[in-house]
Amino acid sequence: MPRLELAAYIALRFVDGFIFELIVAAVVVAWWLPRRERFVMRAAVSLACIVTLTVLTYLALMPIRDFGMEMVTMLRFVALYACAYIGLLWCWSITVSQALFYLVAMLALQHFVYCGSRIMAVALTPLIGDANTWPGALTWLASSSMLVAIGYVCFGRPLVRRPPDHVGVRIVTVFLGLLLCINVVSVLFDSLSAALVADYPPVLEILMLLMRFFVCVFVMVVLVELVNRRSAERDSEALRRMMHQQKTQLENDRETIDLINVKTHDLKKQLASLGGSLSREQISELSALAGIYDSAVRTGNEPLDVLLAGKSLIMEQRGIRFERIIDGEALSFMRPADIYALFGNALDNAIEAVGRIDNPDRRVIEMTVRKSRGMLVVHVENPYEDVLEFDDGLPRTTTGDSRYHGFGTKSMRMLAEQYGGAMTVNASDGVFVLDMLLPMPDVVRASKSLNLA
Repeated sequence: MPRLELAAYIALRFVDGFIFELIVAAVVVAWWLPRRERFVMRAAVSLACIVTLTVLTYLALMPIRDFGMEMVTMLRFVALYACAYIGLLWCWSITVSQALFYLVAMLALQHFVYCGSRIMAVALTPLIGDANTWPGALTWLASSSMLVAIGYVCFGRPLVRRPPDHVGVRIVTVFLGLLLCINVVSVLFDSLSAALVADYPPVLEILMLLMRFFVCVFVMVVLVELVNRRSAERDSEALRRMMHQQKTQLENDRETIDLINVKTHDLKKQLASLGGSLSREQISELSALAGIYDSAVRTGNEPLDVLLAGKSLIMEQRGIRFERIIDGEALSFMRPADIYALFGNALDNAIEAVGRIDNPDRRVIEMTVRKSRGMLVVHVENPYEDVLEFDDGLPRTTTGDSRYHGFGTKSMRMLAEQYGGAMTVNASDGVFVLDMLLPMPDVVRASKSLNLA
């Protein structure tokens, strides 16, 4: 084969070939993973190795096409998979089992793209369906790009920033074996069908491709579900741990606030007894200072009073104005630990956001708790200056650690749903607004009575 023709042939194979699809699949599933030091150098070396291995093995296979190349082809695929696996481990900071997980995701996506493109190519006219010509190769590239985009939206994006902590090595290994079997079957099918039937009907090839296509879809769906399940279990465990900590914190805060109130009361009495030795202005000034620590808050609900007493001290120290209209008696149907967790998280988030604002006039938190038409209405509003991103209707944490932070709003929404209500958050024009609606018990009972009737 002339040198120019050989170069064009290899270029065509690269545009529509396995290696190009595999590299794109690696980018789709792994671009967001934590990178190792000198990532660019590592990625370039890995890329060079896998491309070199692909070209060399391809050229080595050309002279032996008629002499049992099925086994050699399968071994070539295994070698390329092993190279891709090593590249994943070398470029990204992931565990051995996680690398296996992402290798399976890569291979499934590559097969998905290849089979989908091949089905379209077989169904198209010979002119643009033949990938051995430039029009056919470019058509293949266009269809592959479309399938990559579909694969990313449906299967790649749900995996982004959700690394599976405890990957089931067995199940991932089963999927890897399944994909290898698919390769073996397809290689044998291509070889035997070409040997037995010189011009076998396209429908036969399309059926085989459809089988491979849907197996890959199945594998990717299961991988996404596996990550969703692990993520839900981790979130649930973190929420349970946080709720337990907040319940313990309620008892500790109650004791602390009681002690502060007693000491403040005693201090004011002692100041009053010093009337003869201090001027009235000095006594008033000292009483005002002691008043800062007079954390007695009366809303009509004891857990909320304990919480607001502690948070008020923090806001006083940070120069945050707290404006509130609270009907604590309206919360009487809620468990104390839930009240503490719900309003504690709301105020913690607001204090954190307002605390980053330099302008002291903007450091204000507004809270309203009231009954309205059989519903408990909770409204918390505060300014903010961070750039907020939302995920599933809730703001992502701004601490940069999504594994151990960002559960406050999730726990609030979970509590709202436990009481049959709903929570919404909005952030626009520098104002963060949290609204919650919970049905009052009498409304719930009336609704059940109507349903029973």
